[in-house]
Amino acid sequence: MGCDKGAENRFAISPNCGVILPGQKQLVQLSFIPNSANVMNYKFSISVKENPKNLVITVRGAGTFVNLEITKEKFEIGPVLPYDQKAYQKVEFKNASEFDTELYSIDFDS
Repeated sequence: MGCDKGAENRFAISPNCGVILPGQKQLVQLSFIPNSANVMNYKFSISVKENPKNLVITVRGAGTFVNLEITKEKFEIGPVLPYDQKAYQKVEFKNASEFDTELYSIDFDS
């Protein structure tokens, strides 16, 4: 299994260097930031000082897309007097994904 092109920018290891003293343990965090729904593979090679053989950790990650359904994609509100309380339309969204999804307006929310 080789490395996918561009996968090295999607995976990270932290810390990426250091010394582990005799009898100590070190927790290492591997993270993955997908940019598509493709499966990506990457191999981290870890060198151990004074050891000619490297330790290789193979990681695999896959992104997914948000599956948000909307009742209508286009809305039209006709002419309305200023401050009229009847100028609204109901919009229904359904999150068909397997995870929580935040919905916000890029025009009105900061």
